[in-house]
Formats: sequence, C-alpha cells, structure tokens
Amino acid sequence: MTEEALVFSKVSYAYPGAPRESLSDVDLSIAAGEWVGVVGPTNAGKSTLCLLAMGLAPHFFGGRLKGSVVAFGKDSLSLSVAERSVDVGLLFQNPFTQVSGARERVDDEIAFGPESHGLA
Repeated sequence: MTEEALVFSKVSYAYPGAPRESLSDVDLSIAAGEWVGVVGPTNAGKSTLCLLAMGLAPHFFGGRLKGSVVAFGKDSLSLSVAERSVDVGLLFQNPFTQVSGARERVDDEIAFGPESHGLA
C-alpha cells in the first residue's frame, strides 16, 4: 500500500481582497514517490497549488482556504510554515524570487531548505 504524500480535499482558495477564488473545489492525491507535472495557462492556479502544498497559503499570504491540504498525514492548517518545511519544499521558477534571495545556482537553492534545518 502506497502512502499518500499530498492530498487536497475539496480545496478552494482566494487571496486576500481577491474578487474570486484562485482554485475552486480541487481534489488531488499524489502518492509518495510519484512524479506529477502541473501545467496550464497563466493564472490557472499552478503556483497557488504549490503555495498551498507548502503551507505558505494561507499562513503567509492570508486569504480564505476551504477544504483540507494534507502532506504526509499532517494537515497544513495545524502546522506553521517552518514545521511544514520539514516535509515539503518549494523551488520557484525564477531564481531571483527564491526564499533565500541569495542563491544563484539551482543546487545551492535546493540545499537552502535542508541547511535551514541544520543538515549538511
């Protein structure tokens, strides 16, 4: 039996002040070890999906979340972003918009998360 790494159940999310939801009624289940590509046009909600998986939305950005986002058995609303970062990482497309803000190489940026948790 495969463990579910990420489960979205009836997830809808709207950014603060937004007139409509960026995601609406999303059900998604990704098994541990499974590779998934998310594609779509600009403003389709791809980045929002990732921000929700990481817990940055709604914890950092605010907004309205309906439904549940569970990663490795832990609901996103029950954890801080720092706690969630132990299990879930996020690498942005543009290196200059990364969390570290100082890493120019992809491998250095990927290492930022584990280094933040005291790993070599």
